[in-house]
Amino acid sequence: MKQEKQKQQKPSILIMAASPNIGTGYGLLHRNLGQRLTKLGYDVKGLGLQSFGESQFKCSECGKDTYPYGFEILPIGDDLYGADILEMYIRMFDIRILITFIDVIHPSFAYVANVVRKTNVKWICHATVNATPIAFNARQMFTNADTLIAPSNFAKEELNKAGFEIVDKIYHGVDTDVFRPLPQKEIDEIKKGRHGAENKCVFLAVGVNQMSQKNYPGLFYAWKIFVENNPDAKENTILHCHTDPFSAQGTPLDVLQARHGIKNVFFTTNHKKNLTLPPEQMNEMYNYMDVFVTASYGESVCLPILESMAVGKPCIAPDFSAMPQWIKESKAGLTAKIKAFWTNPIYEDEALVDEIDLAKQMTKLYKDAKLRKEMGRKGIEYIKSKFNWGKHILPKWIKVINRFDMSTKEDKPLVSVMILSHNRKKYLKEALDSILKQTYPNIEIVVVDNGSEDGSVHIIKKMFESVKDKIATNLAVNGINEGCPTARNQALKLCTGKYIAIQDDDDISLPERIEEQVLVMESNPHVAVVSGNSITIDKDGKEQGKMNMVAGFVTHEMFLKDHVINSSIAMIRKEVFDDVGNFDEKIKIASDRDMWLRISKKYQMLQLDKVLSKYRIHKNLSIDKPEETNKYVAMAIQKTQEKDKEFVKKWQQKKK
Repeated sequence: MKQEKQKQQKPSILIMAASPNIGTGYGLLHRNLGQRLTKLGYDVKGLGLQSFGESQFKCSECGKDTYPYGFEILPIGDDLYGADILEMYIRMFDIRILITFIDVIHPSFAYVANVVRKTNVKWICHATVNATPIAFNARQMFTNADTLIAPSNFAKEELNKAGFEIVDKIYHGVDTDVFRPLPQKEIDEIKKGRHGAENKCVFLAVGVNQMSQKNYPGLFYAWKIFVENNPDAKENTILHCHTDPFSAQGTPLDVLQARHGIKNVFFTTNHKKNLTLPPEQMNEMYNYMDVFVTASYGESVCLPILESMAVGKPCIAPDFSAMPQWIKESKAGLTAKIKAFWTNPIYEDEALVDEIDLAKQMTKLYKDAKLRKEMGRKGIEYIKSKFNWGKHILPKWIKVINRFDMSTKEDKPLVSVMILSHNRKKYLKEALDSILKQTYPNIEIVVVDNGSEDGSVHIIKKMFESVKDKIATNLAVNGINEGCPTARNQALKLCTGKYIAIQDDDDISLPERIEEQVLVMESNPHVAVVSGNSITIDKDGKEQGKMNMVAGFVTHEMFLKDHVINSSIAMIRKEVFDDVGNFDEKIKIASDRDMWLRISKKYQMLQLDKVLSKYRIHKNLSIDKPEETNKYVAMAIQKTQEKDKEFVKKWQQKKK
């Protein structure tokens, strides 16, 4: 019965992409995620926008289906009728989660936010960010999303700058069963049949919308410089451009090539106007090349770079947007300098590559076959370590989907966030905000104000009033400062959750803190306490560095020697307090150390190697009173010694 209930709770999912052809980045995301979710038992539907006024699912030349995978596809057209059909589709199939892979500038995308507002659907928006700054209309759209997905460090940083704090980072997976190195003999055979490429160094450029995005004019100019600097390159190299035959403005790219006077360039495309080669054929193309190169103005992912690395080929790309992350992390390629930025007529600033430097990087890889081979090896290792769909990418998508995987938040265990406050008006709102912005849906906030005289209570009441319809809150106000352990015990009586999460009134929890801790607790029933690492900040919120915390299980012996757990963000099973008792009110400072000593005697305590909060260092912390703190720590250890003298004796012998 339990398994049947879980199966019924899996939500219906609609995946919607701007260009869901199997050869595009969005198409591969659409297909790979959809197929894998379907295998896991999710009811997955697919929608694709039409582009260029033509269906993208049947090739007008060969008549073949360019998007053959296991669930329904319905082109929905432009915004003139797309909004009505999208809303109808959501209601007809009782869609609970909408996942979108769409450029923010796509003309058929603006209505999605309106449909989301009209329905109860949860919107997971894969936020394509390939330049900066994020435009105003895009920020408005993203505001309606329940979760934003950033496909790179660059995208996450830009979204954070635009004011979006809750952003999940999920890279674009690479299907390593398809994109893989082929035997050299097979590669040699492929080269024989491709435009005289045998025994030549092949540079490959891949992409669509060349004038408006990929900057083929800049690539051609760099190629011209490269050939002029390397006279033997005229006979020994090829620039293969796998692209749509026309630029976005309608200029044939071979005309641009002719204007530059370069000869050793040729073009291929499979389907009219759209890049729709099946992945298996794209793998052959990547294998036959020697170097991948792009002059793109900016990329949110640049999937061809990742696919090139997967087959063991080095890459060259401009040092802007997501591209340098892949190349510099992997050491599987070279980056070219940016010479200037320009304003795209649509909405954003983009980067102009320095063609002279791009030609210089081409020369490096052309001249050094050994370097190409070494970079290729590193690329394969890099993709295997981070981009495998089954091992790295799908689990992260499941984690995000699971936030909306049950019909009500009560299906997830309640977490009571316990906050003690005393004259921290300056930092209190930020601390409370960080809990209100948690990705975990089932939280109650319990605050005990310990005799504040700075207006803190007014701030708490005002914030609690503003969220009364969204989250359970409880406030207790003491007329005088009762001391930390007394206030903690007072808060414990008010907490009703399965788990108790400690939150200091001057610290900031990162958005996924509670979600990460609950996941560990639910998966490890023998763990009584779970904490994590923190970044330290000063009184003004400026980051100082990472705390030096022990990662892994922390033991009773370790606590006798030092305070080895990050108490400021500890999560504890409430039932543990029923067993070990409340905080000792005689130990005015370091009562948490006493508690950890008691818990660690009987239960497992785990500290994650993840940053879950920002820990503020300022005046009036207990660490600023070492003599007084040490006095109470000694009391806590003495209690342990008196209760278990034999244990302490053995521990002291081990220490010697």
